[in-house]
Amino acid sequence: MKIGILTFHASHNYGSMLQAYALQSILKKMGHESWIINLRTPAQKFLIMPQLEWKHPKSSIIKFLKQPKISIELQRKYNRFENFLKDNLRCTNEYATEKDMYESLKVKHLDAFIVGSDQIWNTNCLDFNTVYLLDFNLPGRKIAYAPSLGLHPETFNEKDKNLLAQFIPAFDFLSTREERGAKVIKEITGLTAKVVLDPSLLLEKIDYSSLYKQTPIIKGDYIFYYSPIDQPEIFKKALLLSHVTGLKIVTTQYQSYYKGENIIHINDCGPCEFLNIINYSQYTIGKSFHLLAFSLIFEKEFFIITGDTDSRIVNILKPLELTNRAISTNQNNIFIPASIDYIQVKRKLNNLKNDSIEYLKNSLN
Repeated sequence: MKIGILTFHASHNYGSMLQAYALQSILKKMGHESWIINLRTPAQKFLIMPQLEWKHPKSSIIKFLKQPKISIELQRKYNRFENFLKDNLRCTNEYATEKDMYESLKVKHLDAFIVGSDQIWNTNCLDFNTVYLLDFNLPGRKIAYAPSLGLHPETFNEKDKNLLAQFIPAFDFLSTREERGAKVIKEITGLTAKVVLDPSLLLEKIDYSSLYKQTPIIKGDYIFYYSPIDQPEIFKKALLLSHVTGLKIVTTQYQSYYKGENIIHINDCGPCEFLNIINYSQYTIGKSFHLLAFSLIFEKEFFIITGDTDSRIVNILKPLELTNRAISTNQNNIFIPASIDYIQVKRKLNNLKNDSIEYLKNSLN
């Protein structure tokens, strides 16, 4: 089959790009030909503007003069995301508008459209667009593979629920990434959405090995901390873990409160470097679905903050019986439990994986 994929593939978020890579890889293994539909609207690009943009030389020069080292590193990070998109994702031409996309797809004659994964059905996302609900009228099978409705889909207002209810019934195959998302879909449409794994979890560690260097970027033992939407209270949990273990903390984001002699800042980290840092870490900790996903894939000891309430995290930890790895934001201490039994975890994860792959195969038969 010839397949078009619509997802958050270019948002300069590690998980977003890597899940897009994973879905394309799985489809290729199944013998299908796929393209990521490269819609990048001005509104989406505004959210990920480069640190040094020569279209606006004055502001770039001011940023560079204030923080030359960080400015160069953040620009290198931006370039690494753009290069990953160019080198590792098979995309269509870039479209700035939905109209341009539609006109191009009319003559591409795709057999199917897949939307997912990531939070493309979370109407609260700044880059949400009804195109991820396949709001256009083109021939082809409509498949939802693991779109997420976000952390707390039950809090959607009536307007957002009505919007989802308008388009979701048109899908030929319907799934979502979380149980709570499936419950909301059932509530607003009466339809049953199958709960499947994020595509990143359908691949093995070896499937990612070509993306990153097989020597560590960071020398020595360390904790990797990652929280895309961060707060000082969340970062304090990493400091607690550092105190308990005596290990330094590696971060790939820049926040003014990331302070301490035991903190290593990697401000130019792209998707490939992200995988390397996880692979060679002793612990991972943070508030991130894909930090959890890749910690499982790379068989790491981990702690996930807000993992007790976030629907995306609970949906993975509960069936794997790893809820003791969830940390509440109100928790003021960290107890190191027994090492994770990855033989048992992988057995349970493989059952979920096989079920998810079977859904994807059936949707494309």
